[in-house]
Amino acid sequence: MNPRQWIGAALTVVVAIAAIVVVSTTGDTPGDGPETAGIGPTTLPGTTEATSSASEPTGSEFDIGNEGSLPGVPGSGSSKGGAGPSSTGPPLEDGGRGSTTTTPPPSLTLEKFFGTPSGPDEVERSRLRAVERAMARCMDQRGFSYQAREIAIQPEDGPGLAVVRRIGFGISTSWRSDGGGAAPPGSTVPPTTSPRRPQYYVALEGGYLGDGHEADNVGCRVHATAVQNDRFGPAQEAWSVLESDLAELEAAIGEDERVSAAVEEWSGCMANAGFAYDQPSQVFAEGVTEIQSRVDELTGGRTVNTNPFAGWSEEEIETFYRENSEEAVQRYIHEVTSITIPEVDGEELREIQDFEISLATANAQCGRIIERAEDSIRPEYEGAFIAEHRRALAAIRSQVADLVER
Repeated sequence: MNPRQWIGAALTVVVAIAAIVVVSTTGDTPGDGPETAGIGPTTLPGTTEATSSASEPTGSEFDIGNEGSLPGVPGSGSSKGGAGPSSTGPPLEDGGRGSTTTTPPPSLTLEKFFGTPSGPDEVERSRLRAVERAMARCMDQRGFSYQAREIAIQPEDGPGLAVVRRIGFGISTSWRSDGGGAAPPGSTVPPTTSPRRPQYYVALEGGYLGDGHEADNVGCRVHATAVQNDRFGPAQEAWSVLESDLAELEAAIGEDERVSAAVEEWSGCMANAGFAYDQPSQVFAEGVTEIQSRVDELTGGRTVNTNPFAGWSEEEIETFYRENSEEAVQRYIHEVTSITIPEVDGEELREIQDFEISLATANAQCGRIIERAEDSIRPEYEGAFIAEHRRALAAIRSQVADLVER
């Protein structure tokens, strides 16, 4: 697994930690029409699939012939994809054999096959961005401004140094030192002292608004997530069919001696930056774990997106509103959300943030060494993979055509 994939894995964990760059968006009701976004597979109800004309390019390097072999693409000789190129074609789904030519088309990669990065990570990125944008529209309808988070997991080149230098991995950098809890720079979350702050979080997370009127019992976050999960679901399910084969493909690329040499060079690069790691996985297994532990200790392991009525039944909530004045309800919500949004020691927080940004920046810069090595050999491995799994990949292509950002 290369450095950019580890960034994806780390941010999957960090999603609950709310870590990423802020981009302002607003709009209609969540889920209205297709959304664009950025990581892994998924499709919502009513999404129109690509037409058959878009599913199988022909008459070019993608012309796979009657029996499914890609002309000139060597196979792995295994029933699983990703074993690497060989002099014999890979076994096809119909039991046939591929071409025996030993030199694959140099440009034949999964990205070329799809016309854009469209793998599981790209579909998931798109889903997460769609959720953020839908949340912004939903909050706007409820009278609040929500800044959609930029999902800092990019396709080929990682998040980009400008982003990494600002947010690192998006863990400690999502916290402020003014007692406002976790809110990214430029956030529109009301200040801690504002009476609208509790209402903001109830609108975002669900429950009841502080004016005594019932809000959508499903908050904007849950609503937007459910809608986008439905929309992206079929594409994610389509990719899941090849999950183990893709894992073998990436493992084979990672074990190639040319990549192994690049990892050694990466380790030296990281050492020059002050970080002693032998493998990219250690950055997250050790470095990110340390950052998260320090943040949890500093903040008490709390988060700011707290529903003051979590664990209450609808009957209990209705009784609470009926038996208490509006002032009492407001006071309760403010007290509960204030308790769960701790003051943060500014000096200690800045120390953690400096470490996080330094580590993330070094990893992004040095990671290019491994990425270049992988990119140079990827056509060999992916060409054979496409030849073996052409039918499944063509089906996936039609699922993701309108979901992944170009």
